[in-house]
Amino acid sequence: MITEPYMLSAVASVEAIASGSLSSVDLIKSCLSRISETEPEINAWEYLDAESAIAQASKCDEIRKSGKAIGPLHGVPVGLKDIIDTITSSDKKPDLVNTILERKRKEMHDKKK
Repeated sequence: MITEPYMLSAVASVEAIASGSLSSVDLIKSCLSRISETEPEINAWEYLDAESAIAQASKCDEIRKSGKAIGPLHGVPVGLKDIIDTITSSDKKPDLVNTILERKRKEMHDKKK
């Protein structure tokens, strides 16, 4: 029996979120907690914006609760290796304006207006 949300498969996460038995916020917080535990040894993240991840998860929960249509991976956290068109500053924070992910996010947002 899986006790921690970070241990769920993507399929199980989708099913739990869609049914309302797990919130996206609880899932991302579980994942972030696990990252905090393992990151010193693994060293996988150059930059991780936990605050933004939680805010996005909260928005996913709001959308699901409103009854709007949700996509197949709605609310499931995904880590991306973004090495294309990314500029980093001295604080290692990516310049999100230049990332493919941010451009696509803006396109989706603009279409909804």
